[in-house]
Amino acid sequence: MDKNIENKELTYSEAIEKVIIDNGGYAPLKYIYENIEKYRIKTGLTPDNTIQERVQRDNRFTRIAKGVYALTDFINKLENSDDKYIEFVDNEVIIKSIKRYET
Repeated sequence: MDKNIENKELTYSEAIEKVIIDNGGYAPLKYIYENIEKYRIKTGLTPDNTIQERVQRDNRFTRIAKGVYALTDFINKLENSDDKYIEFVDNEVIIKSIKRYET
């Protein structure tokens, strides 16, 4: 655990949000489990279960693939964007830019 945790008072949901932002707007649960202690100390008997419960129930997170969550705001921005889209390849989430060609 990093002894220089910046925000020990963050809730699990706030810390998860920061981890997902660090990863570009989406992240697999494993990544969240491994990086959450940058923002808060894992507490309780089953902290990974708590993390999983938060991403499933908090409306600021949206499941985009099995075990992969994104910020709902990030998904909304992508849906309203005309130059990016999400692609799923071999259980990986890839954000791609739409290439436009002059005709």
